[in-house]
Amino acid sequence: MQENSRQEVVPENNRIPLMEPYERYAASDGIISTEIMTVPEQLEFVADVSAGAVDCNFTRLKESLSAMAKDYTTQVYTGEKALQEMKKDRAELARLQKQVNDKKIEVKKRYMIPLEAFEKGVKELLECIEQPRVLLDKRIKKVESELREIRKKDIEEYYWMVAETTGFILDEFSNSFLKKIWNEKWLNADATKKTWKMAIDNAVEKYMSGVLMLTGMNEPDFLNEALVRYQQSLEVVDGVNYINEKRKERERIEKAKMEAAERARAEAEARHKDELEKARAEMESRAQAEIKRARAERNRYINTVPINDYRQTVPPVPQQTVYNPVNARQQTVRMYVLEKDAGRAGQLLAANGIWYEMEGRGQTGAVS
Repeated sequence: MQENSRQEVVPENNRIPLMEPYERYAASDGIISTEIMTVPEQLEFVADVSAGAVDCNFTRLKESLSAMAKDYTTQVYTGEKALQEMKKDRAELARLQKQVNDKKIEVKKRYMIPLEAFEKGVKELLECIEQPRVLLDKRIKKVESELREIRKKDIEEYYWMVAETTGFILDEFSNSFLKKIWNEKWLNADATKKTWKMAIDNAVEKYMSGVLMLTGMNEPDFLNEALVRYQQSLEVVDGVNYINEKRKERERIEKAKMEAAERARAEAEARHKDELEKARAEMESRAQAEIKRARAERNRYINTVPINDYRQTVPPVPQQTVYNPVNARQQTVRMYVLEKDAGRAGQLLAANGIWYEMEGRGQTGAVS
């Protein structure tokens, strides 16, 4: 075996070129170290089978047995020894059957001797092949692993360059974002740079568009949590749904506040109305009581004092006093009297210089 060493730069697409003669690869720090090995002539496994033959009296024995079987179908055993004769014939047939089967086993065993020797030789050859194959398999996996690490480093460097230039990917989210969009196929030998670069660009652009959409909803109070939900699934609809739900919740709260304020206002109005009704009822009650008292006093007075004496008891109004209903300081007092007493009430008011208007009669009175 001839061995040479050389250094070769890893191709841009990280693919190992096919070379002649066979080369053993090992990747380290972006450099492929190769040991050129001269491949022996192609080995081939050659095997052939010589036609074998087994000599036996198949034809003659078959003819005899066929004739014997035909005879047994028509054979009639008679006499005292019939049972013995039948058992004797059956034993002969069993002996012959066993002899045929034993001979088959013997011949097959002798016939299989070369096949067993062939299988043993094949097993030894497979063992000889397996050892270098396993060794090469380990070396291939080692090289592929190193090349995948090189590709992974290139992908991560490109991602961080894109993340730095966008400004939309938050520092604390950058690592998890790369893990979410990561595709193991990017590390395969047949994956081109264009493939994973385009995938990263599209993922970042999609994320940026989603952030702009959530920001454009003009809900700063809900934006941070919406971004968290968006970052967890990378589905902008999750962030949008969150903001919409919070909007509805806020509307429900505002509506509840407005309804509570309206109820409070209505309750306050109702309480005020009740207070006014109570005050009015109390005033009316007092007025009715006063009317009853005045009527009782009036009836007592009328019944005990003659009308002429009643008029004489009214104090005279000074002559210089002039009542002017326009310029006078007015205060309205409502009086309730029976219709038959209205005239006397008017006289009483007029006698005391009180301007009055009597509803229903159109009468007014004053002193001048």
